[in-house]
Amino acid sequence: MQQVHQHQFGVEHYYIPFFVVVPSAPAYVLDSDETYTVEVTSSVHTQFVANGNLTVHVYAASTPGQSTNHEFTYDVNLGDVKSAIRSRSLDGWLRYFMGEARDGFIETRVIHAQLKFKFSGAKTAVFKPGMPFEGHVYVMYDDDQALTSDKLAGATITLRPVVTSTNGQMKTLSEIKVPAKGEYLNHHQQEDGNKYSKEYDNWMEHQIEDVKFNQFRATGVYNFRFSVPKDAKSMRISATYKDGDGDKATAELQAVPFYSAKEMYAHVETSTEYGQLGENVVIHLRSNFGFQVYSYVVSSSVK
Repeated sequence: MQQVHQHQFGVEHYYIPFFVVVPSAPAYVLDSDETYTVEVTSSVHTQFVANGNLTVHVYAASTPGQSTNHEFTYDVNLGDVKSAIRSRSLDGWLRYFMGEARDGFIETRVIHAQLKFKFSGAKTAVFKPGMPFEGHVYVMYDDDQALTSDKLAGATITLRPVVTSTNGQMKTLSEIKVPAKGEYLNHHQQEDGNKYSKEYDNWMEHQIEDVKFNQFRATGVYNFRFSVPKDAKSMRISATYKDGDGDKATAELQAVPFYSAKEMYAHVETSTEYGQLGENVVIHLRSNFGFQVYSYVVSSSVK
């Protein structure tokens, strides 16, 4: 049995235009930016210079009652044109296309410059006393647009965990800090001893720190981890973000203990980030009680 499907479609002859206009602009700009830059390129397939008038229209959603009519003048530096075509004179390089017009279109999104700095997950986290606690904090623009890598490179994050013990006392744990690019947490001062050994130790630790903070400087998301005291009853983590542009934001996370009638806690994790077939997976098990036998289930998905 044979099936035949018929569909009609139109065919048009494509011709190469004498010249094309290609505008380019940034994908987004901040509402606090003072300038908006648009580049327009005109390409002539005959390798000659096209001489004509260029008009750029900028459209934006206006506020009711606010005038948005502006006029701009753009001048072309003929010296730059000569340099581009590598010629001292433009004589013989000009072609005139009377009545020819080409249009180009580009769209730029204007985003709010205010920052959004938050902890990921639920508003109230859950921790296990005496066990490691892990979480994420992220920063982006208010409309969920990612920050540029240059802005994140000059940013610092400071996390301050504070726990309340079962007897009501408050204890401030060690700060967790993400330094700006080029600044380092560990740096050995020059003292008596081998000068080259100190420099090598500093270089090695700086390389480790750069790798550790690369994810945040690329994505704006930082993964933090610390150990919670055994007698912790509640916990509060305050975070502060600062960058080289003067922007600042704060966030706070409340955490409550995991419920266990006998206060028995266990923590399981793995240090194998990417598992491969035929290789071993390292699993870390930590608990506040002793046991001799434990069972585990390995599950996998097939793509």
